[in-house]
Amino acid sequence: MEQASLPVARSKDYLLRHEALHAVLLGICDSLIQNPQKYDYVPYLATVEADEQIIAVAIRTPARPLLLSQSQNLSAMNLIAQNLIEYLRSYQQLLTGVNAPVAESHAFASSWASITS
Repeated sequence: MEQASLPVARSKDYLLRHEALHAVLLGICDSLIQNPQKYDYVPYLATVEADEQIIAVAIRTPARPLLLSQSQNLSAMNLIAQNLIEYLRSYQQLLTGVNAPVAESHAFASSWASITS
């Protein structure tokens, strides 16, 4: 697995597989496509891929909680947590919360706790 920047349009295909679950993520993707300069800070946008296929998506717009998609592999949450630390440091921001499906939320919280402790 590797971490990569989020091509917003490409991630939409992954998110649409479970449209009802990913409605908020899809709305933010559309917003970023329509108005990429909407936010004061660069939003955090990431995918985790395996075999050139997206297996998880993460989005955080300034002053909002992190949003995580359903993941094909929960170890993706560790990669997102590691990558997010650098983003937050570079923009001098704090993580205010996480919205995610239950399994992904638990996996991310566990990774986050081990990284930030």
